[in-house]
Amino acid sequence: MSTQQYSIAFIPNDTIIAYVKALKLQLGETIGWFSSKNAMAHITIGEMQVSHEALQHIHTIIEHISNDIRPFEIILEHLQTFENSGTLYLSIDAVAKDKLEEIMQIFHQRFTLQGSDKNPHMTIGRKLTPEQLAKGMDILHVSPKTFLLDSVSLRKFDPEVKQYEVIHTYSFTK
Repeated sequence: MSTQQYSIAFIPNDTIIAYVKALKLQLGETIGWFSSKNAMAHITIGEMQVSHEALQHIHTIIEHISNDIRPFEIILEHLQTFENSGTLYLSIDAVAKDKLEEIMQIFHQRFTLQGSDKNPHMTIGRKLTPEQLAKGMDILHVSPKTFLLDSVSLRKFDPEVKQYEVIHTYSFTK
């Protein structure tokens, strides 16, 4: 039974997706290519290997979890870094971060997930050198951006383009 790589993630609205894309493009113009340069804006919950046979069960569980979540606002506040992993990211306000951590914990209890440090954030670039991190902090100027988080998405990894694509979105319905 073969498996494929999937990811569960929070995807912001189109305005935030365009804003993050513009930040990535600006960073890329200065430092060149970097990990996550072409990734659509998201907040990762986790990644997992799933067989085709188990996919319907995964859908059912995600839908069940989503039915118990009420939409809430997220404020992307500041540009920050995780220096140990070379990650440049947008931080999330404390209230929304607490809610995201609670939701992420539910997903981690229901699935065996990898790839999430349980510190919700929106990545601009990964695997950057200390010099690239400093350059990013210097050239990117961000202002707080707010969006309503009202869904979670299941994404499938496409090995040809080396990116995840959203295959299903589950609306929060509580």
